[in-house]
Amino acid sequence: MKKDLVVIGGGPAGLAAAVAAREAGVEDLLILERDTRLGGILNQCIHNGFGLHTFGEELTGPEYAARYVEKAKALGIPCSLDTMVAELSAIPCAGPGEAKVAVTALNRQEGLFAIEARAVVLAMGCRERPRGALNIPGSRPGGIYSAGTAQRFVNIEGRMPGRQAVILGSGDIGLIMARRLTLEGARVKLVAELMPYSGGLKRNIVQCLEDFGIPLRLSTTVVEVRGRHAGNLALYVGLAVGATAVLIPERPVDFERDVIENIRRARLAGTTHYMIVVAEGAGKAFYIGEQIHEAIGIDPRVTVLGHIQRGGAPSARDRETASRMGYMAVKAISENVGNCVVATQEGRMVVLEMEEALAMKKQFNMDRYDILEALTNNYRGR
Repeated sequence: MKKDLVVIGGGPAGLAAAVAAREAGVEDLLILERDTRLGGILNQCIHNGFGLHTFGEELTGPEYAARYVEKAKALGIPCSLDTMVAELSAIPCAGPGEAKVAVTALNRQEGLFAIEARAVVLAMGCRERPRGALNIPGSRPGGIYSAGTAQRFVNIEGRMPGRQAVILGSGDIGLIMARRLTLEGARVKLVAELMPYSGGLKRNIVQCLEDFGIPLRLSTTVVEVRGRHAGNLALYVGLAVGATAVLIPERPVDFERDVIENIRRARLAGTTHYMIVVAEGAGKAFYIGEQIHEAIGIDPRVTVLGHIQRGGAPSARDRETASRMGYMAVKAISENVGNCVVATQEGRMVVLEMEEALAMKKQFNMDRYDILEALTNNYRGR
């Protein structure tokens, strides 16, 4: 397939570029859009405030996007929806007037295909920075979303991201989402802003926060995020390192029996070091260290792994799992299976519907806990 122009992105910028190109005489052009409809991010921006400069009237996001969609349709501009661009590469030895860029894309209908284009316009919009790019340490528990993702959940998919929320960032999107979540019944505890001033418009501060009694905390940021009610990770680590005791929220702990007695028995067996793994939600590590010191007299070294551990190089198992998951994902696409997620179940790769996957909860592995108990009891008897 050959085109004079390929526009990547079917939001307002991409549509405006395509319309301008057609009006300037470019006939053979194509819009590639990864979503299932044109309009881009504005489809989920249901608040008003758009269009004053371009159309001379105040519009909502979907209304503004619809104006450009109508223009593109009136000019007969073709578009390929639900299409992901995988690669852009230069065509070697392209002469004057010949196609210079190879665009590799894929979708459910055509599979993987290539377009030779004389010119390409990149109009993919901006991307919100993830938590890692913001340098907020901690684990990645469920319930942490970018503002744009939360906005799509509420305004497009009709799902609530949660019933209680803390919003980091007081730009207009953060302020608007504070109001939107409140109107849908959520409690927004506060909006935090790192700078000593808000990044949003004054009217949005008034209409979105002050009118709803939502506090704005300036010169404030999030320093760490943690999951609180799952001990699977701590249990896994405890087994891997041969921990003296593992404290998890799923099992009530007798501190004297499960921690202090374990350490005393280990000392009698000649061990000079002891490792206690504490899951988030099972207690405060520093407080537990103080209790151990008071009961036995040793001086524990308390370490919070979230502050020092930042992943690492992938292991052989990581690479093998990624390869299997990638294969299953591409297979699902080739079979026209969408709105799904690839997961592992009992060592097998499976494809689950998105709603089913989101509704699932990770079950506590009691077998693994029994193994830990058996190993600990065996150690006591030595």
